[in-house]
Amino acid sequence: YKPDRFDRIDSGTFWLSNTPNKQSKLDASQYYRICTWVLLRDKTTRGRILFASTHLDLVESVRQQQMQVVVDFLKPYIDDGVHAIVVGDFNCYETEETISLAKSVLCDAALKAESVSGPWRTYNAWSCVDPSDEPTTEYALTLPASSRNPLNGVRRIDYLFVPAAARVEAYVVRNDTQPKKEVYPSDHYPVYADLTLPVRDLIAKGRFAVRVTADCPSVA
Repeated sequence: YKPDRFDRIDSGTFWLSNTPNKQSKLDASQYYRICTWVLLRDKTTRGRILFASTHLDLVESVRQQQMQVVVDFLKPYIDDGVHAIVVGDFNCYETEETISLAKSVLCDAALKAESVSGPWRTYNAWSCVDPSDEPTTEYALTLPASSRNPLNGVRRIDYLFVPAAARVEAYVVRNDTQPKKEVYPSDHYPVYADLTLPVRDLIAKGRFAVRVTADCPSVA
């Protein structure tokens, strides 16, 4: 984050398990899975943002439990007016219960964006293809969710979840390769979004004097 714009209020990492405050994992999870987060305050607007990044399991029943841990962590911040953003490799399609849990508190940026570009799939498995052969996000979003998961065998499993109040100006999946080479920088495409987050009205706190007269016996 840019320290000239944001103050870091807090940050940390928790484990996606029944004991998130210590290194641990669910019994059915093959790997330890974590969520790393930072709570920032905008120096100008005083608005607060909680940004979290995670990587969920390969098994749907385990992913659901892990996502519930993330949601339980987010809820107190969201209830307190913090804008929460969660990103990462969720290893599942948008039609699965794991994503429904995420959408119980946040919104899928791809579905909320004013403009979208790039391929539908976010997982490329190092398999380089001609971009013109890729099903695009723009095309995929014209289809029912059940028809685009997967779409022609390709997989969108990486997500950006944003607040309902956010304006998502653009959602982009980049499938660039190294110049003149058919080499991707990762087995997942980079995904990003341009967001505008509203700032809640500030409430002045101080000492007030109220004069009660015969004409005005009560004060609301």
